[in-house]
Amino acid sequence: MSLSEFPSRAATPENPRKTGKTRLTKLLLPVWLLGFCLALAWLWLFQPVWTQYPESQVEERRTAANSVSQSTPILFQMRGHRVTVGESSVEPANEPAASENAEIQDEFDQLRHWARQNPAEAQAWVATAPPGPHRDAVVEIVCAQLAQSHPQEAVTLAERFNAGSYLLENLVQQWAEQDWTAAYTYAAGKPPAEERDRLLMRLAFVRSKENPADAAIIVVEQISPGEIQNEAAISVLHQWFLKAPEAARAWAQLFPPGDLRDRALKEVDPLAPGLPESKLDGALSPSNSHGF
Repeated sequence: MSLSEFPSRAATPENPRKTGKTRLTKLLLPVWLLGFCLALAWLWLFQPVWTQYPESQVEERRTAANSVSQSTPILFQMRGHRVTVGESSVEPANEPAASENAEIQDEFDQLRHWARQNPAEAQAWVATAPPGPHRDAVVEIVCAQLAQSHPQEAVTLAERFNAGSYLLENLVQQWAEQDWTAAYTYAAGKPPAEERDRLLMRLAFVRSKENPADAAIIVVEQISPGEIQNEAAISVLHQWFLKAPEAARAWAQLFPPGDLRDRALKEVDPLAPGLPESKLDGALSPSNSHGF
């Protein structure tokens, strides 16, 4: 055997620990790669919402959210059943109507309570609040409280926010109870329409407590014929009967034949069929141009 057939150094036996580690690394490498790919896929699919929009759109959304929160009382920034912004509203689907109505009523009750407890803050809030039922509810409370000491300002505020005819009528009646002349001047200055007739009906009622004859003249001469005039006449007649029954009966006799006259006669004397003509002497006899 030649020298070239022998190895230059002795053969080193293979290390079993090293061989096992190499095999384990080869087995785990695909698992690591698969996990890394799944992580990348998760980040791509479930990335945060704000990374899905350009920075300009994110800023617009933040500005809109801030504007809503600044114009709404803090108590009502979070509402589970309805969100109202301006004239639009968002409601959840498939919610029972009865439950929704109860929640809405509870919300408005809380809103009115807040306005009563914080009148100054409520008045400041309505000045910048968007139109809608929530602002109307607060305006109603603010005006009612303001009318106790400054009824004219309350009427002005109600007109400014178009609070509704019923609220305006109540405020004008409160105004008339404190300053009848000023309230009458305001109502009589309105253009002829249903609103003016309703305001004058309230004024006639207030006047009838002190001077029913004057109130009757307002009803006859300044309120347009129709249902409003009829109701005004009955309310004045009732107050007149409380102060002067005979004069009230005499005025009721002057009503033209019909349902209104029958109703008036029952108002002043449910059991009497009518008064003789002699009882009409000296009774108020307003112009008959409006049906009386």
